[in-house]
Amino acid sequence: MRPTSLSRAIGAAGILTVAGGGAMGSSPGVLAGTLILLFLFSRAAVFFSGEKMVIRSIRIERHCDNKIIRQYGLIAVTLSATAEMPKGMEATLLDYPGPGFATVGDIPLLNLLEDDLIRYRTRAITRGSVSFHGAVVTLADSYFTSEIALGREEDQNPLIQVQPQGSPVLAIGDSLGYGDATSRRYTSPSGSVVRSYREYMPGDDTRQIDWKTTAKRDQLIIRETYAQRGEIPMIVLDLSGEASENEKLVGFTVGTIEETLKVSHSVSLLVIAGGTVLRFLPNERQSHRVLAAIRDLPPAYRDHHFYRYAAPSDLAIRMKAAPAASRLNRWYEAVHQIRGIPAFEKECLRAFSRARGTSLLLFSACTGDLSHLAMVTRAARRVGLSLHLRIPSSLPEGYLLSSLSPDSVEVI
Repeated sequence: MRPTSLSRAIGAAGILTVAGGGAMGSSPGVLAGTLILLFLFSRAAVFFSGEKMVIRSIRIERHCDNKIIRQYGLIAVTLSATAEMPKGMEATLLDYPGPGFATVGDIPLLNLLEDDLIRYRTRAITRGSVSFHGAVVTLADSYFTSEIALGREEDQNPLIQVQPQGSPVLAIGDSLGYGDATSRRYTSPSGSVVRSYREYMPGDDTRQIDWKTTAKRDQLIIRETYAQRGEIPMIVLDLSGEASENEKLVGFTVGTIEETLKVSHSVSLLVIAGGTVLRFLPNERQSHRVLAAIRDLPPAYRDHHFYRYAAPSDLAIRMKAAPAASRLNRWYEAVHQIRGIPAFEKECLRAFSRARGTSLLLFSACTGDLSHLAMVTRAARRVGLSLHLRIPSSLPEGYLLSSLSPDSVEVI
């Protein structure tokens, strides 16, 4: 409990009145100063009583749009609170997600007298089971203020499960709605060769703790390992213009990168937005560097499109459909011979050639013009990479699968 400026002024006036009256031998002055101080003490007692009333009665309800999320994914939080409020007292509540979260922007204050609820967004950055830290209530009247930290179990709900693991790969089958053959493949959870050491984080496998290094550094240290044999993927992240779709794609990409580095000595990342290359990291061994590159991505904006670009197979079909001696047929043939490889496809080809990969994992929301995906596919086929798609469940798969012919598809 802290006094306000008004209380400090009243207290100073009371003390000076008592001191002045005593020095001058004035009983009325001492009495007046004593009454002023008694008034201030009575206001403190009233404030303390109201503070206890709020603590006993306050109830917090926190709802999250998703309680199971990928690491670095966004969570929309809705917070409401009710309490018995003494007359003349104001109360505001500030939510405190805690060290396992990184808030997006400022968290708004909840005024218990005026607001029904507040909404904000936060990002889960720690793996495993993560709960909220609680909340802080600020009480104030004209004379005193105080801050109360609420850390009860009910104030920390809900529990969020942050998963870095990749989902099972679904081969073309019944999960896509037009077959009944389904195969599932999970990434191996552990490796056999130590790649690096890092500090323990909540959610890590305790079996990976290196106790000798822990004793030397006086803190829990984890061994990061990879298998001597494993598939080396080239990961392509295709960002769209929708923030919600990008959050989902980034979350799945992050989980795939972390799990891949447990069973493979390196991973390569190519980030694109339509036909624009945003970032390329070849043969990276440190997961934190790849994850930092994803977290620092600029807002996606597709400034290059290929609406008029026809694939070689499309040109071949149109050439056969046109009369053999027609001018249109000769034009298609000339375009097919002189146009060469598009600039974006060349960039992808150079990136895939530098990366020592054996397969390509393509994360895409598949919105807008999709001709750049065909270019990515052709570049991958040129260097002998198998193609595995990660696509949203709302996507009409038929057209995409027929045009790209992927080796496997995962619905995310």
